[in-house]
Amino acid sequence: MNINQIIIEGRVAVDPKRAEKVDAVTFSLANNRSFKAKDSEEWQEETFFVQVVSFNKLAEKVEKTLKKGMPILVVGRLSIRSYETKNGEKKYATEIIARDVKGIQLPAKDEDQEKSSEVSPW
Repeated sequence: MNINQIIIEGRVAVDPKRAEKVDAVTFSLANNRSFKAKDSEEWQEETFFVQVVSFNKLAEKVEKTLKKGMPILVVGRLSIRSYETKNGEKKYATEIIARDVKGIQLPAKDEDQEKSSEVSPW
């Protein structure tokens, strides 16, 4: 038995968009990582983006609820698929096929943020 499970936290980078040919909604998730550089004691931040695909009832929930900038947690599986461009070039896409998506409440950084924080609609 093989395990293929991804749990990732980040922010919605682009508003969800309904796919044209299937009952799916996709969006981009931004994930940040902080690390110390090898040659200094300074912290650096790196952001990467990954496509998330949701289907059926989860797709409806994602489309209605998620907005750019929202902090979320995604549980799903990793999918790597290949496709051909119109020019005949073979390309690969790495995506997370979502099984569940939840809004999360991040700790407030300062008093102003704390006042404007809302409870997650999930």
